[in-house]
Amino acid sequence: MGTMMANDPWERLSVGDARRVNGSGRFDFFWIVLEDFVPALALKLGTEELPDYQVPKLRSLDLRYRLLNGGQALVLSLTDRSLSDTFVTLCLDVVRAGEAGNEVDQAVSLALHRTRRWHYLLRGGVSDELSVEEQRGLVAELTFLRSVVEAKGPEFAVEGWKGPEGASKDFEFPRACVEVKARRAAAKPYIAISSEDQLADVPGARLFLNVTDVASAAKGEGLTLHERVGMISALLTPSPFALSRFEDLLVSVGYDATHQYEDRRWAVGADRVFEVSEGFPRLVSPMPVGVANVRYSIALSACMPFEFGSPVLDEIS
Repeated sequence: MGTMMANDPWERLSVGDARRVNGSGRFDFFWIVLEDFVPALALKLGTEELPDYQVPKLRSLDLRYRLLNGGQALVLSLTDRSLSDTFVTLCLDVVRAGEAGNEVDQAVSLALHRTRRWHYLLRGGVSDELSVEEQRGLVAELTFLRSVVEAKGPEFAVEGWKGPEGASKDFEFPRACVEVKARRAAAKPYIAISSEDQLADVPGARLFLNVTDVASAAKGEGLTLHERVGMISALLTPSPFALSRFEDLLVSVGYDATHQYEDRRWAVGADRVFEVSEGFPRLVSPMPVGVANVRYSIALSACMPFEFGSPVLDEIS
């Protein structure tokens, strides 16, 4: 197996030069030097067409698609020279993540997610532990994610978990979207909706609201948040791509494996699934002029006529 250069991989490279990161690597990662002698990492895509993955804007880093030698490439460069030493480590980690993909599209996805993780860490990382309600919500999403992994496979499942990336729906699949909500069994029978987009229609896809009872459990019962994450990680282990993406998505939601979540255990109860269709109680765009950032609650009793009687997993493939 080839080795990846460390130290200063851009040494003796001039503007426009390129040196392969790993001679036996699966994908075409190269050390390159851009204009003004800016060090960069490039993943050559082998095509003139751009992938569907959007490139985020980052602090201290520049990430974009560029033409290199007549073909498209994903190029990561450093804009803050004070991070030069860290940038080498960052690039090598991005390459390792990308090499877990089975094809170039997966390599791009993994490289983007790993770069986002580094961007987050360079900004100071996760400073605060998740609140109790944030933990409850994450437990509900992880519960649904696990069911998709078991029914549809690791890669399909993690590719569909879009909430951590800022999407309006928690899960987006080709045929259906699923918004997951957690509630305490003893709580008032209402569901909080955080925006006018959360229950908005999606062209070409059905929309479901999955409501899961999640309650704090007594000692010796239920599972901690760490245990639930560990169980899903074990299910994803056969797919390095899925596992790497899952880890990056956890960082995006503010989960840190070093935080102290051992004192609280969670018991997951019943699921109720509703199809969001014509007549469902919701607020959607277009909103009245001047109205924005809408938050509201829905009475569960008003959702009952829309309860979905079949397994929602049958609708998402």
